Amino acid sequence: MKIITPSFVPPDNFDVDTFQRKNFSSALTNVVTSTSEPLVVSLNGSWGVGKTTFIKMWQGELWKEHTHSIYIDAFSNDHSDNAFLVVASAIIDYAKVHHAPQTGELMEKAKTIGTQLMSIGAKIALRAATLGVLKETDIEALEEVKDNISESLSDFAGSIIEEKLKSFNKDRLAIESFKAYLSELPEGLAKEGVSRPLVVIIDELDRCRPSFAVEVLEKIKHLFSVENVIFVLVINKLQIEESIRATYGSNIDAHTYLQKFISLEATLPRRKDRRSNDLKIYSELLLRLHEFPEDLRTDLAESTEKIGNHFDLTLRQLERSFSNIAIFYTATGTHQNYHPCVVVLVCILKVASPELFNKIGGHGITYQALEGEIGRIHEENYPLHIATQWLRVGLMKDHEFNNLAKDDEARHLGHRPHERQTIISRHFAPLMFFSPQ
Repeated sequence: MKIITPSFVPPDNFDVDTFQRKNFSSALTNVVTSTSEPLVVSLNGSWGVGKTTFIKMWQGELWKEHTHSIYIDAFSNDHSDNAFLVVASAIIDYAKVHHAPQTGELMEKAKTIGTQLMSIGAKIALRAATLGVLKETDIEALEEVKDNISESLSDFAGSIIEEKLKSFNKDRLAIESFKAYLSELPEGLAKEGVSRPLVVIIDELDRCRPSFAVEVLEKIKHLFSVENVIFVLVINKLQIEESIRATYGSNIDAHTYLQKFISLEATLPRRKDRRSNDLKIYSELLLRLHEFPEDLRTDLAESTEKIGNHFDLTLRQLERSFSNIAIFYTATGTHQNYHPCVVVLVCILKVASPELFNKIGGHGITYQALEGEIGRIHEENYPLHIATQWLRVGLMKDHEFNNLAKDDEARHLGHRPHERQTIISRHFAPLMFFSPQ
């Protein structure tokens, strides 16, 4: 039995369409390849729903359509202080590999703009223009050249601003020239005479430092927005809005601010219907990947699907839940004398609601409050219903159990006192000390 879910390498197309997302992929392809206007498309989805896997497979579909695409992992570049250079260097590197004739000019223009953006004069001028306040880092930079300052700080800053204004036209022309070459790049990359827009995919933006995430949005808008180049931002929209608030203050209307940078929103589809849903399909795959014993698979498959959908687990949360199940059975050394549906509920709670997991495991919640915490259980969700009843029995005091109505099904579950009194400890103890990371 494997404890950690084996690494998954996404296929390079949708020939194997496990989650039936090919139709959505085709629609997205049609959108980005049918226009030359400068678009920024957001592909929205919560963490762990498979956005990166989808986007990697989608790139293969783009290639089939003679459409070049560039993938940028924003989080891996989070250490950078210059979002422009992160995006520009990825585009230039791609152009160089594919021998685009615009490569040399793009590189020279990017160097010029990058230097302008990094200069302290530009920083001070920008803040002065926006009535901002100098940061400590700017004061430190000025301290390095204070021996050369013979006039007051205000005079010095004023002279820098004046110099910046003098070079404004030069800076503007450099940016316009960069944009012009960028807009021509897709034609230089054209395969088999078919010219399609260049698609630049930026992933993991919502995991970045808030200031860096916001800077990437702003640089795309002001420096990369050109015809024939389309940006696809793979994001958790709610988290990006939090980054905006963290950067500009909690009073800002983050939703409206984000709309300034995004032309079109798309949401990664998730299937939740009873007959065919993502968690059911992925549960069956994870059972095989973790190599669970055959005699456990049927019970675990139904329980993980039903209970997982009740808690609206993401695919990543489902992976962690399966790791917890594997830890449970490995730590106990057997799967006998344990109720599979209870094991699954406990392992999912550890991931989806750790606070409730700790309450139940520490007998810090009454059985009366348990159903309120779990939420309404639909009639067809038999595994969750039975698992909840077992936990309810385990949380009862002896006198509470003895006072149950004769037709209460909990009375039949816990008719053996020793089993009833140890339900919580037996099912929670193995996971009190271990947890996948």
